[in-house]
Formats: sequence, structure tokens, C-alpha cells
Amino acid sequence: MKNEQRWLIFSNFSLKIMALLFMTLDHIGFRLSYFFLDDGSPIVLILRGLGRLAIPLFAFLIYEGVTHTKSFKKYASRLGIMALLISGAFAFLIYVPNPFLSGGLIDSGNIFLDLLLGALGVFLLKNKSIKIKLLSLLPVIYSIVSFAVTTYQINNGVIVDWFPFYLRTQYGWLAVFMIMGFYLAKVLKDLYLRYTAKNMGVDVEVLILSPYDVWATNLFNMMTVVFFAIAAYVLTWFFVTPFLPYQWISLFSGALLLCYNGKRGYNKKWFEYGAYLYYPLHLAILAVIFYLLTL
Repeated sequence: MKNEQRWLIFSNFSLKIMALLFMTLDHIGFRLSYFFLDDGSPIVLILRGLGRLAIPLFAFLIYEGVTHTKSFKKYASRLGIMALLISGAFAFLIYVPNPFLSGGLIDSGNIFLDLLLGALGVFLLKNKSIKIKLLSLLPVIYSIVSFAVTTYQINNGVIVDWFPFYLRTQYGWLAVFMIMGFYLAKVLKDLYLRYTAKNMGVDVEVLILSPYDVWATNLFNMMTVVFFAIAAYVLTWFFVTPFLPYQWISLFSGALLLCYNGKRGYNKKWFEYGAYLYYPLHLAILAVIFYLLTL
């Protein structure tokens, strides 16, 4: 058993730290390309390439959060409050003259809308009622509309005023679909375990929570990441999308999920809430730093 689990080295805490790190590197790379370097410079490509690994990890962490939270209402409220604050701050920066807009502080949608919609989608899918499950189409539709509007703007050089960017998802459909995809991956994994148990002539309970179950869970999670990363890449064959040209790199996050041990890890309250606040704080700090560097 030890040999079968020796690769399970990442806890929920480990994945969260990596996601925050990759996100920060991505935003540093963005500002370097905006102020000092070309988009194709090696440093920018490396930083932004590493940044592509962040969103699958955040998507998986949101799925895990919805699955294990004791109160979805409180969990969704935290995401909703952050989404409201971020949208409000972005709207304020758009309509009030300030020195930071020229620094590329605002260039996309609100990532907390992605996370909130994905969380709602998983919560609705988990319900036993078919009618409630069908409501999960609402966050799906919202994310698709966000993607369609942003893609239309990019391909036609126009601004869609009726759907301002700060009310859109940052990753279009990708993050929302991926979060909900992890739930569907669990459904498929459970079916796979039942099929395997039947072929082995044993009760499925023998496999559930066994090392084999952990391996299968991580494998299906990895395939979810790979599938949606490739789907996002395929769309770039037909039109210019809001995704970076190397969004496909996000598929390598699947390798990290293969090493997930299912444990929560470090979980102090200060870190739990600090992880929410880190996003706006690090954006503000980077904006100030790069603004000062250009004076």
C-alpha cells in the first residue's frame, strides 16, 4: 500500500499554495509584457506559461470546497461577497479617473464570478431532484454568454456596453465547465468502480476509499483538466478567443492532481480567509509597484 501511495504528496493546502504562486507569476508576466518586454520574450512566456497552471487548480479546489463544506450557504456567500467587491472595484476604476488603468490593471472579467458560478453548478448537480439539477444550466449559460460577448468584441473590435467586462467571467466558459466537470468525473469514476467490482466479483464497497479508488479518482480528475484544456485550444482554430494562445499548457496541471492525497493539510482560519483576500491585494500591490517603476 505504501508503494501505491508514495506519489500522493500534495494536500489541498499544497495545491492552493501552488495555485496562488502560479497566478502571481502570471500577473507579473502580464505587467512585464505591458510595460517593459514583448509578449514573446522568454521571461514573459515562462511566467505566463506557468500561470496557465493556476486555473485548473483553483477549479479543483472549488469543487473540493463544495463537496466537503459543512455549509454551502456560507461557502457561496464568501465567494459572492468577493465577486461583488471585485466587480465594484473594477467598475470604480473604470468610471473614476486614476493612474492605474494605463498599467493594465483591468483587462478581463471577474474570476470570482467564475468560481461562484462553478460552485453553484456543482451544488445544483448534487441535488437528487432532476428539476434542481436542470438549474445548473443557468451558470453554464451565463459563462457561455460571457465567453461569446468577449469573443465577439475581440474578433470585431467593438465594445458591448450592455454586458460590461466586470460582470463577465474571466475565463469565459472554461473555469465554470471545469469545476462542474470534476463533479461529472466523480460520477463517471463511481460507474467505473461499479463496473470493475462487478468484473472482479466483489462488492463495490471493497474498492471505495481503497488505494485503487484514490488512483481512479485522480486519474479521472486529470482527464477532466486535459479534456477542457484541449477543448479551449481547439476553439482557437476557428476564431480568436479570450484565452492566451498557450492556454493548452493548463493541461499539465492534471499531473499535479494525480499526486493529490485527498487530505486538507494546513487549515488555519487566517489562511482560509487570507487566500480570498490575496487576489485583490496582490493585484493592487503589483499595480502600485509597476506604476512607481514607470514614473
